Amino acid sequence: MTSQERESAMLENLRVSLAEIDPNVVRDALRKGKRGLPQTQDFGLETDEDFDIEEDDKRKVSTGFWAEGEESMGPDEDYYGDDLTSHGHGELEQHRELREYARLIAWELPLLSRTFERFQHTQDELHILT
Repeated sequence: MTSQERESAMLENLRVSLAEIDPNVVRDALRKGKRGLPQTQDFGLETDEDFDIEEDDKRKVSTGFWAEGEESMGPDEDYYGDDLTSHGHGELEQHRELREYARLIAWELPLLSRTFERFQHTQDELHILT
């Protein structure tokens, strides 16, 4: 099938779908006793019971997903999406270390200037250096 044939088939399908939604076509279908759109039928969703959500299997919930039937592990902890990965925890630890060193530089390094003494060479040391 060429791209032009494919496009024409898609346009024809769109025209038919839009014709089904046309108010005149809908009125005519209702007059004939037809209900709903043809593409939404045969889903088996006719009664309220079809829309009920089934509860999880109690055995699976009580043992947890990762336990795989081992009662000793207990139920899974609730996960609310608010925890970090192990890599994220490592990044936080590195950030904390950098902040600790920045604090030391800001608060402790100026105190070291009080103990500053200029170094004086003796005559013997100058002789060795030259």
